[in-house]
Order: sequence, then C-alpha cells, then structure tokens
Amino acid sequence: MASLCTRLSSVMCCPVKEKGEELVLSMGSDDSALALSIKVVMPEHSLAPKAVQVRLERNKTPMNRNTWNTDVAIPVSQQLQNIGRIWTAQGLDYLVHGTVKRDAQRQEQAFHWEIVPFSKTRLFITRFWQQFKVLWRLTFGGIYTPIVTRRTVATQLKGEMTKATQGDSKAGAEARGKEFLCDVAKCSKQLVFTNNKMRLLLDEKPLIPRDRGVHFLIAPERHVERFEELTQAELEGMSALQNHCLDQYKEAPEITIFDKSGKEAGQTVPHWHQHLVVQERPLGKWTTLCRLVRNMLFGLPKLSKEDMSQATHELQKKFGVEKN
Repeated sequence: MASLCTRLSSVMCCPVKEKGEELVLSMGSDDSALALSIKVVMPEHSLAPKAVQVRLERNKTPMNRNTWNTDVAIPVSQQLQNIGRIWTAQGLDYLVHGTVKRDAQRQEQAFHWEIVPFSKTRLFITRFWQQFKVLWRLTFGGIYTPIVTRRTVATQLKGEMTKATQGDSKAGAEARGKEFLCDVAKCSKQLVFTNNKMRLLLDEKPLIPRDRGVHFLIAPERHVERFEELTQAELEGMSALQNHCLDQYKEAPEITIFDKSGKEAGQTVPHWHQHLVVQERPLGKWTTLCRLVRNMLFGLPKLSKEDMSQATHELQKKFGVEKN
C-alpha cells in the first residue's frame, strides 16, 4: 500500500522546482573584510525567461541602493551595458529596471537591476504581448524559470561577457538628433536640475498623478539612442542624479527606475532617457497596471502649461536651484 501511494504521489504531484539562482559572473574580491563584488545572476523568478539581475554585494550580502556611491555604481552600469551590447549584436532590444523599496519603518530593502531582452517582431500584437507580460510580472511577481534554462542561458552569457570589452559611445560628442530631448531650449521648461552631461527633467506625461508622486526623466544632452552608448562621464552624471533624487525623497516607500533601449522594449522616443518615478503614495497594483497599459496603447495626458510651470518651479526650489 505504501509503495502504491508513493507511485501515485510521484505521478500526480507537480515536478519539484529547483530553487536558487544561477551565477553568470562575479567581479571583485570576496577575501577582503569589506569585500565589494558585482554579481550577475539568472534568478529563479524573473521578468522574462532570459532576464538577468545585476547587484552589488558587500561580504556576499546584497546592498540597498542608498549605499551605492557613484564610484561603485559605475561598474554595475558598465556590466549592464556589456549585456546590452551582447543583446544588441543579437538583434534584441532590452529594458533595464530597478525598484527602491522601503518598509513602514523606512528601512530600505536590497536593490538589484534587472535587464530584460525583447525579440524583434513586425507585428504590433506580438510586441504588445511581450511588453504586457513583463508589465504583469513587474506588478504581480516574476515567472519561474526552470533550472535547465537558467544554467544554459547563464553558461552562454558568461562566455559572451568574458569576451566582451567595455566600449564607448559610437556617436560624436556634438551629435544631435531631431527629437524633443535634443532641443535644450524646449527642454528648459521641464528642467529641474542638471550636472555634467545629464539633465533631470519633469515628465510632461507622468505615470503617477501629481498628488501621489512625481515622474522624472534623466536624459543626456548629447543624442544617444541606446543605454550601451552612454559614456562613462554620462554614467557618472546619471548615477549622481539618481542619488540626488533618492536623497530628496528618503521618505518615499517606492521609487521605480527604468529605461528602454529599442522599439520592442517600448522606447518611443529615439533619444535615450531614464524614467525615475517617485511614489510617495503608491497606487494599487491594478491601478498601476491599467495606467501602464493605457500608456502603451494610447499614451497618458499631458500636464497643462500652468501645472508644468508650477510643478517645475516647486521642484527647482526643492532641489535648491530655483531660478530668479
């Protein structure tokens, strides 16, 4: 009887899921008492089957985002760029996403970037479905990836990353496109703060209502189409602006940072920019998903000129750069 039960159990039960992540690459010294290392891993649950997470660890413990200064953030960004170059060479577009979360006591959770590949397609419905699945998982949790897939993808990516070399932007320093973000004069109406090479702008079509948070854009002055084209100076400027925003919104329970490279990933303006969405009063999961889908299909309404002017002025004061 016991033998029969065992057989039935083995037939009827779902296959056991092998837990844990698959290491792709580890950089840094784990021997030092204050060891810092960058880990590139294939997670057990991810936004897509071939998505990769990149994080910073101290003594093998994942660090939260407010402990990242520019010096340690740059190598992490460069690893993301390396993955982006590999995928671009394979004809893929990609999304880079990270969320800073704080609990009720305002204690920040461990942070990681996740970079998600998107296959090229000519059909709108296929493109929409690819993007919708990622949005769903961002909202409700990632999908389980079988260990065989994780190991296969990790082995392949490890070989490609080992051979990859860090590159610089292919565009000239003075290159400019025709997009709105290339026009410094037009962007000045949304400009909140600027530093070396990068600008912090107020998004005119915010993903979150003004009474619940604020939606920023981080964009280079130079015309750049994809994340892997950013120079080290631009990465430094990007990281500094991220840190500045995190310092200004230490009480916000959630801050989402993401950027898209390529049409398949949802990039609609061919001038690279990063979204930084501060959620001071987070929306519910279904409300968030509906706003994201609406933005994909129809776009969100623009702020009025009066609201834009008022909000920009208030933010300039907050960041200590009010103009006379």
